[in-house]
Amino acid sequence: MMSANEDNCLDINDKIRKQLSDKEARILIKKLSKSDNVLILQQMEKNERDKIIKDLKETGFSIRQLTRITGLGRRIIEKA
Repeated sequence: MMSANEDNCLDINDKIRKQLSDKEARILIKKLSKSDNVLILQQMEKNERDKIIKDLKETGFSIRQLTRITGLGRRIIEKA
């Protein structure tokens, strides 16, 4: 076990995402929606809502996290 070898392992460092907080998500949602309430996404027009959700996912927020914060269903966030 202690001998050196030339094994190649998968580099997962490139795929590690920075964990973003719920507070950061709320701030960004408020900024993108131009509203003081994160639940405004539930009342928005579909195209506008989906654009904001897409921006949030690209920023690094998880689907589970966005579901919890926005109150939207998982399928809505996945499709956006």
